[in-house]
Amino acid sequence: MRCLAAIAIIVLLAANAWARSADRLIFHGNRRFSSAELTSLLAVRTDSVIAVDSVRARLSALTDSMIARDLLFARVESLVVQTNRRGGKDVEVFVHEGEPARAAEVRWLGDSLRVPASVSSRAMATPRSVFRWANVEFDIALLLDYFENVGYPFARVELRQVESDSASGTCTVWLLLQAGPLTRTEFVSFPGVKQTREQFLLRESRLRLGAPYSQRRVDAARRRLARLDFMRRVAPGEITVGETGLTGVRLPVEEGRSTRLDVVAGYLPATENREALLSGLVNVELLNLFGVGRKARLHWERPNRRVQAADVSYREPWILGQPLALRVDFGQRIEDTLYVQRRFGARLEVDLSTTLTAWGAAQYESVFADSATAVLIGLPESRTASIETGFSFDTRDHPTNPRGGVFFSTQAGTGWRQRDAVGEMPSGSYRHQRVGMDAEVAQELLPLWIVYAGAHARDLESDEPEVLLPDLYRLGGARTLRGYREEQFLGSRIGWASLEVRYWLGQASRVFLFGDAGSVYRKQIEGDVPRENTIFRVAGGLGLRMESGLGVWGFDYGVGEEDRLLNGKLHVSLLSTF
Repeated sequence: MRCLAAIAIIVLLAANAWARSADRLIFHGNRRFSSAELTSLLAVRTDSVIAVDSVRARLSALTDSMIARDLLFARVESLVVQTNRRGGKDVEVFVHEGEPARAAEVRWLGDSLRVPASVSSRAMATPRSVFRWANVEFDIALLLDYFENVGYPFARVELRQVESDSASGTCTVWLLLQAGPLTRTEFVSFPGVKQTREQFLLRESRLRLGAPYSQRRVDAARRRLARLDFMRRVAPGEITVGETGLTGVRLPVEEGRSTRLDVVAGYLPATENREALLSGLVNVELLNLFGVGRKARLHWERPNRRVQAADVSYREPWILGQPLALRVDFGQRIEDTLYVQRRFGARLEVDLSTTLTAWGAAQYESVFADSATAVLIGLPESRTASIETGFSFDTRDHPTNPRGGVFFSTQAGTGWRQRDAVGEMPSGSYRHQRVGMDAEVAQELLPLWIVYAGAHARDLESDEPEVLLPDLYRLGGARTLRGYREEQFLGSRIGWASLEVRYWLGQASRVFLFGDAGSVYRKQIEGDVPRENTIFRVAGGLGLRMESGLGVWGFDYGVGEEDRLLNGKLHVSLLSTF
């Protein structure tokens, strides 16, 4: 008897479970949503037996989901469970999507009179427009952005209600605007600063004490500080309240080391036609003298056995308390026993924005040559005064190892030369013009995979019969055309381009494949006959930048057109800070 009762109970439970389950889920009335989308919105499992009660419990959530996707008049009309021809059960859900609503009215309540017409005219949710939740969200972000940039960082914008009318197919949107108290920037703090004076950082930030708080200015201040060579990291700025109740801005910083040592060495193996060649470069920079951003630089270079070059410069920021920087330079180049070239220069820079810098420069240059050598190579002593102007635009996220951004710089100048007579060459006055351009772009196409491209050009035009040797541009080596000797090619017009595929290993580390191409144009006079010569060279190779305890090591192995694969040029560099 007990056994029969147990069997009966099991049969009743099985029958009840069968009645509360189905094999398929079918939707009717859907036009904008596919059945798969509606099934996903229901969030029920359909890969096995479908629980009817679970579907029924989720119908209100399905309605809310359709409304959240801009269909304010959507609803679920009914749910029916039917037996299909195969003996199974189907759950049929009848939905009504309705037509998209139009905004009959958009009402801004509260502090709406504080919003100027220039801002309200940019609103997306407007009368007679098709209602979109994304438009409402855009308007809320627009209003909050406006308030936090005119001194109201504690402003609130709340969606109070969306009132729909199915009879007219319209809705009314209500937004409540609360500006909050007017807030001023009464102090600026820089947590983490150790060596740099806070007064200098305040100047660089361009934040004005006592001015209404502006998030846009705070973000710009962060970008300006991040551009300083001795800043390793600058965190996003935030509003803060001090112990005395004053409101201000907090900009956490992490200073890097302020002395930079850059060493580059190049090695070209010996062949049947040449001996092994070794070249080198040393660059020392003091980036933050006395904690106020002053810079000093010493550069020494020996591209080959016959040439030595040295440059010294000093940069003073904030001249007379203005956002101007003055840089003075001295340079000397000794070309074996042929000539000595010296130059003195000054350059005035001004930051027009966080990404745009303009400058103007003046320079005086003199060339001294041994009398016998001057006659032999046709190089007279000369004195040249020149002026130059240019600008640069930089949006890169890192100056030496960017994952994205653009850099562009261009300059143009003119010079006046007075040269002495030598041999059959008479003395005279001449004029020349120089122009130059540098462009770089980096783009991360896949995670950590970056494509980098760079293009550079220099041109010198002169009314002299022939451009003299000290004036020629030099191409080749670690900084221009890898795979060739330092300064291997000379010309009055040069251009070079690089294409790299990089794999990003860290803030200062990467491995990459590169291809370089360069062109050189030079006009020479042999006897009385001018001869023009244009050279085009390409090279390819691979490289590595690796950060270590000593600094960032760099290895570039380039193979030129006439080199065998294992007979290329190795460029080794070390960029160290301390």
